[in-house]
Amino acid sequence: MFIYVLLSIACFSIGLYLIIPGIIGVIYGRSSKLWPSVKGVITISKVVEDGEGGGTVKINYRYWIKNKSYLGKTVGFCSYGSRVNSANSIGDANYISNQLPKGSDVEVYYHPNKHYLAVLEPGFRWSAIPVIAFSLMFIVAGVFIAIKTLK
Repeated sequence: MFIYVLLSIACFSIGLYLIIPGIIGVIYGRSSKLWPSVKGVITISKVVEDGEGGGTVKINYRYWIKNKSYLGKTVGFCSYGSRVNSANSIGDANYISNQLPKGSDVEVYYHPNKHYLAVLEPGFRWSAIPVIAFSLMFIVAGVFIAIKTLK
């Protein structure tokens, strides 16, 4: 019985851990379309290969608000280059990196009250939905195991 309690807690915890980026992606993605914007510059644009034919795009950019410098890393909430997704192939990763080359000027959308929170591509991404659905499967499994174990 103890093992089922641990399994239930583990599933529920993994689900919660995974669902948070998806929910944040939906919330910030929807609201970011209304955020103010400033000019910025790409400081890092590179592809980090994962060794399996895919890769992660690392994009950093600098922007200034009221003479204060900020560093951003988010391309889009729940999009390629974000903390949630990596590119499906090295070709996808290179394409994204080539669209945002180092030194290029970009439009940076920033949260009006949290200036450190910024994104290059504002808006909702449907890629947040599978993250949330996958997370919900773990949460439901954890609850199901707990209910069956405690009966």
